[in-house]
Amino acid sequence: MKNANFTDEMTQNYMRFCYICDDASKCTTEEQCRACWASMTLEEEHETCETTKYMKLQYA
Repeated sequence: MKNANFTDEMTQNYMRFCYICDDASKCTTEEQCRACWASMTLEEEHETCETTKYMKLQYA
């Protein structure tokens, strides 16, 4: 069961991050991919916070 969850997570991350990444070919190991995904997740969270902030300023 753990293997299936791991595979699902990897597939989701590939589709979410690597598919749209221009530098995806530079990640040659799983460790590089995971580091890249972590940085992209932080960027997404920051963007979400910025978007939320501006939406509240505009509509609240």
